[in-house]
Amino acid sequence: MRSARPTPRIAQTASSSGSHLHLNPTKVRTVRTDAPTWTISGGSWFTPTMLLARVARRGNSWFLLWSEGHLDAAYHASGIVGAARKVVHQRYDGFAAPNERPASFLRMQTGHTSLVLRLPNTVDEETFKHAAKNRRELDLASEGQQPRTLLLVSRLQNRKRVHETVAAFRRLPQHSRQQVRLVIAGEGPERAALVSSTQFEPNIKLAGQLSTDQITKLYGEVDGFILLSRRDPNPLSAIEAAFASLPLLLSHEVGNSEELVEAGRNGWVIDANDPGQVDQALQEFFTVSDTELRHMGDASLRIAERSFSRQEVAASFLSQLIETFPPKRAVSND
Repeated sequence: MRSARPTPRIAQTASSSGSHLHLNPTKVRTVRTDAPTWTISGGSWFTPTMLLARVARRGNSWFLLWSEGHLDAAYHASGIVGAARKVVHQRYDGFAAPNERPASFLRMQTGHTSLVLRLPNTVDEETFKHAAKNRRELDLASEGQQPRTLLLVSRLQNRKRVHETVAAFRRLPQHSRQQVRLVIAGEGPERAALVSSTQFEPNIKLAGQLSTDQITKLYGEVDGFILLSRRDPNPLSAIEAAFASLPLLLSHEVGNSEELVEAGRNGWVIDANDPGQVDQALQEFFTVSDTELRHMGDASLRIAERSFSRQEVAASFLSQLIETFPPKRAVSND
């Protein structure tokens, strides 16, 4: 008998290709036959692929769950569903989470000593960095004559508080509103109502669903980004906007707001249930000097590069993974 240290390998069970029911037998078979060093599940905790892969794993594999859900975003934090989630969570060896909110929720579900690694969502940062360059060129060409513009990028649905954002814009003093713009990019069930409510508002533009190239170009044409969501665990659009060097106005219910916004440096974190807070943040955004606005955008980019760069995220996660869950020794026959 001898002890052998296998070559470390990672298996992922997040893929659901080939099945609309999120049941992927190939992934389950891979976990069983290949015995990867680490298996990381991502997505909803109750998908058949994830549950079956957890049962199929071998003893020398670590099984981890990546989750972005948190207490404020959970539709069933208690009751039967909440109890079932807790039981499933407790069967994992450890966890990965994109920010502190889901990490805290996972510890609450499984015990305060649970091991939670940091693994944020990332975007193609170089694509969105080009937007900042385009904005500087536009500023030089227009000599500061363009109206200051705030951008909302999201699916047009109730939990994104799109109507509340429009209402807050309308509460700006009329003389101020005539000199600024709100652009909303996206599609969804609230579009018809938004078209009706904004048809006589020339300074509110509904841009519709845009391609990646179009949205990147739009990031380079605006001055700030707003997202006042409720139940929004980890929106990518806020990360994109930070890489595009935009000041951020985020609801405190946006899951990654604490990681993306440093108060007084690059934006505002708002209690969107308080119209007064929303109004004050909008007023400050639209009246701050152009120089200060550029400084805030530069700070957003630095924060994004520090916390959401793909290379840094991957290197940090792999280091955490090996240190916290070292490869187990397998026993084999000579």
